[in-house]
Amino acid sequence: MPGRPFYAHEATGAQKSHVYDRYADVLVDISCVPRGQACSIISGGADTKSAAIASNRFLSLGRHGPFADQLEYFTSIADLHLDLITDGQLYLEYPKEAFLFHRLLRDRAAPALATTATTAESSASGLFFLKHVDDKGDHLLVDEDYNIATVIDWQFACFVPACEAFGPSLLTAVLGKLYSPLAGLSVDDSYIAESLRRKGREDLAGLASRSELAKRFHSGLASNF
Repeated sequence: MPGRPFYAHEATGAQKSHVYDRYADVLVDISCVPRGQACSIISGGADTKSAAIASNRFLSLGRHGPFADQLEYFTSIADLHLDLITDGQLYLEYPKEAFLFHRLLRDRAAPALATTATTAESSASGLFFLKHVDDKGDHLLVDEDYNIATVIDWQFACFVPACEAFGPSLLTAVLGKLYSPLAGLSVDDSYIAESLRRKGREDLAGLASRSELAKRFHSGLASNF
């Protein structure tokens, strides 16, 4: 594939701004092709059809869905984690704490995310959009001028609620804070939000700058509790 991986820490402010502006174009394009269910897609000849969500970023979840309901989607993710913890397959070092953490995600975070997804002042409300499950910078390939040449590793991509598809992502995350109590938006999150505003997509900019809860919901707990 042409290009080289994008690493934000190696780029100047102007180069990062340029990449994020081009990435905002990708988000705008994605916003134009919604689906009515949270799902993965499979080929059905000339068309594609909705299927169960294949897995997650860590490839630890079983297939689940499709879901037409936002709350069912988020609750299912938490439930699958609870099942794996109970079965001794995840968080072996601190299963009780991990179980309580994911039960909190199920009971409190999932409803909060579903409410955001269905009440956002956006044409995206109640719909589902394509999401790269591991949208880090090294999956963006850029050329010498920091134009995005391609986005790689789309395995396990799925359609998710708008608050997740357009919210703060791993691309702009401060990875050292991802598993810490230091929640909040990063400086780089503002680059994408401002780019979306300049493109006339205040609805997407609002999602990009509102909350990182969806990102943290999927990140779970660090391996070193």
